[in-house]
Amino acid sequence: MVKNKNAKTKIQFQIPVQNTVTGNRINIPVLEPEEEEADPHFEMLNSARRCWRAISRDEKGKAATKLLDEKGCSWVLVLFIVEHYCQHFRPLGKREHVKFTKDMRDLNKKIAKFASRVQTWEAEIEKVNSLIENELPIDAATHTPDFGPYQAVLRVARILALPSMMDLTRKKDLIVLLYHLAKLSTGKAHYEELADILQARLNAEPDQTTMDESTLDVNTLTRTVKRFKREHPSSYRKVEKTLRTLVKGAPFSSYKLPPAYLQGTKVAPV
Repeated sequence: MVKNKNAKTKIQFQIPVQNTVTGNRINIPVLEPEEEEADPHFEMLNSARRCWRAISRDEKGKAATKLLDEKGCSWVLVLFIVEHYCQHFRPLGKREHVKFTKDMRDLNKKIAKFASRVQTWEAEIEKVNSLIENELPIDAATHTPDFGPYQAVLRVARILALPSMMDLTRKKDLIVLLYHLAKLSTGKAHYEELADILQARLNAEPDQTTMDESTLDVNTLTRTVKRFKREHPSSYRKVEKTLRTLVKGAPFSSYKLPPAYLQGTKVAPV
């Protein structure tokens, strides 16, 4: 018998999923890796910590991050998106981003292929069961493996590996991500806090800030979200659906917001 290597691993968070056939709800556990580097989303945590090093010296940015975190909005997800917004078009950040999204895209494809095979197995088993029960006095269906929960696991795995969380070529997509994250986590958009965090990160490296992103305020974020919803309703709903699944599972909840860095401390690479 093969020993389950994850038998003693702690559950990092759980994602509630409803079986579309039976209507039953099940919780899909996402296990806590033995080492941080083993987490497929370690780069997200890495980027969030780098962003916090930069903005925690800014009083408004620091206060806004703490407020969102206390309201239940994951500081890791918020700061990962903010860091991506500020670094996406810069050479080093873009190279890291391209590699990471390629790895996630490849994983997503592998999971999708395997999920398709599982679906095929289920159909083939039903056919064989019918043949058996028609010709022999055996109740085969009663002993058939329940593929529903496992297929739900595969669906969640695909969501967690979606490149759409990282592969965003337009900065307004990232603003919409932040909006959905705050709204789904706290019930409010928190435009003011999001603007303070974004501006604090841009101010941390003013020499790398372009003219079109030099100032972000509540009005700018509000207009961006409303226009995106109007012009790209399908993408708007897709992003919301993906984030809703992640927010329900409370990812990165085991990671606490680090202490603020002192004024004058150099931002070291992670």
